[in-house]
Amino acid sequence: MTDTVEIRCAKCGSYDFRYERDSQDQLKADDVVTCAKCGASGKYGPLMESAKKQAMDKISASFGKLFK
Repeated sequence: MTDTVEIRCAKCGSYDFRYERDSQDQLKADDVVTCAKCGASGKYGPLMESAKKQAMDKISASFGKLFK
């Protein structure tokens, strides 16, 4: 089973983000992430928390299907 959680801009739905660091794996919770399409911006930490919640919801739903 392979599922993905794609982070989308809350304003326009784009998947393309820009950030100031050299690579995404160097981002810190307080770094600003900007949507490349509409320019909306926010902190990296809350964006990742949202992605974690989406992942946990998918996992919970998958486990629920296994035991029905």
